Amino acid sequence: MSLPEQQRIAAMRICPYELHLKQAWITARERIDRRTGFLLRIDTVDGLTGIGDCAPLETAGTESLRLAYQRLNRLVIRAGEYTLADLDAAVTEWGTTPAARCATETAVMDLYARAAGLPLYHWLNGSARASVYANAAAGNLDGNCIDRCLVAAKHGYKVIKLKVATDSIDTEISILMNIFNKLPSNVKVRLDANGGWDPASATAFVTALADAPVESLEEPLRDPDAGQLTRLQSLVPWSIALDESVTQWPRSSLLSSPPVRRVVCKPTVLGGLRESLRFARELQQHGVEAIITTTLESAVGTWACVHLAAALGGTLAHGLTTSDWFEGNTAVPPMVHEGRIALSSAPGLGLPVPSCCNS
Repeated sequence: MSLPEQQRIAAMRICPYELHLKQAWITARERIDRRTGFLLRIDTVDGLTGIGDCAPLETAGTESLRLAYQRLNRLVIRAGEYTLADLDAAVTEWGTTPAARCATETAVMDLYARAAGLPLYHWLNGSARASVYANAAAGNLDGNCIDRCLVAAKHGYKVIKLKVATDSIDTEISILMNIFNKLPSNVKVRLDANGGWDPASATAFVTALADAPVESLEEPLRDPDAGQLTRLQSLVPWSIALDESVTQWPRSSLLSSPPVRRVVCKPTVLGGLRESLRFARELQQHGVEAIITTTLESAVGTWACVHLAAALGGTLAHGLTTSDWFEGNTAVPPMVHEGRIALSSAPGLGLPVPSCCNS
């Protein structure tokens, strides 16, 4: 067998998927009832297969589904011209199509790790542990949110994530106070406003919950402003986080004078596992918390995020449990036990080729 980077590509295939949610995913920005995307399958002449997930979500900061497909299709048409090294080099120039870049890079890294006989997280970081903490994804503050939170706590989650900024401030504070009163004392709540508030509303919200068992609040402002975010962070002992707006900020300012304590890193938005890991490590070195989360990808993309979170390490809970919201999936999703996801020693992503890529 040739060296991994020298292996030539035998074929590439784009495999569309459509996943329906058990119930709507509701945020301050949108309502999602189904998720569409593509799996990218890459086969080498030496008989290895790698898989990547392309799951664009424009509201999160990616390209459109159409543009992602066009980018991937150009590769597929010329598949026989590439080695793995060629593909790896090509995707570094895809700054305007991060979801397509993420899918291609994931498939290439899956192949590299398989060729090395290593699980992807261990290929990324030789000292990585084989498990990661995860938060529960409990959705928005609807009539069943308390029950979902209590079930999550019963299953051992120590961090439960809820979507806010979809109703009035007073209503949501009242619901959250009720949730806090019913949850065990060792469980905290992670909140995500998805850019739903103006500064006055965000100030009222964080002030009311300053002493509550909140773990963090993601993306509170509709129009993120460094001064306003710095002020919000100063009002609470827990972390304010950047998420969707992270690509709007100069990287140097986030590292030298971050307005918040935490940054959410999404490979589909940042353009792949390698860039996300590099950025997350830089943040940690500058005293900023970094967590890895999915972007409602299929199970293939979710597993890639799990491997990335394991490679990053740390004790924070990552956002890796959105697969629970889908009726079906492209592969068996990660299983959570007592708030942790265990990874196997199987090479690469550790997944068989999804059936949708075999037809």
